[in-house]
Amino acid sequence: MKKRCDIHKVARRCGVKLYDGARMYKKARGPKECFCPGTLRRIGRSLGESHLELVLRLIIETEGNEAELYGETLTAVSSVLENHPDIVDHGSALFEALDAIDLDGLRRTARNVRCGLPVAHIMRVLLWLDLQRFLSRKPAVHDDATRQAPPSS
Repeated sequence: MKKRCDIHKVARRCGVKLYDGARMYKKARGPKECFCPGTLRRIGRSLGESHLELVLRLIIETEGNEAELYGETLTAVSSVLENHPDIVDHGSALFEALDAIDLDGLRRTARNVRCGLPVAHIMRVLLWLDLQRFLSRKPAVHDDATRQAPPSS
């Protein structure tokens, strides 16, 4: 069932600038700039605005990842959250785990695998393995005021 999702409203709440991905821009991609509104729309319509907001926040609010708003990265993070909803129970530890993960390096590794699978699929496996490695050392945290996950819709 498709859900209503205003990607522009969600992006504004997160401080993300949306650009038309079909247009070419001369400047390099900067922090919190997204050129794949179609990916945001797909994620938001299938999983809701709160899920999309969490995906964006997990990327832009983690160290060194604020410019990683690529379609493959958004899809991989969304897929991990969708298929492992209990991971959100880790609260701030989830953000700390992503602070330790270089999403650009992960995406480059996934692109270099070249095994006939989409980059996002490879990336979500690599991301899940990295998150498991980090989160297995951290207890679940439910009450972090600075990085509290938004309620699910």
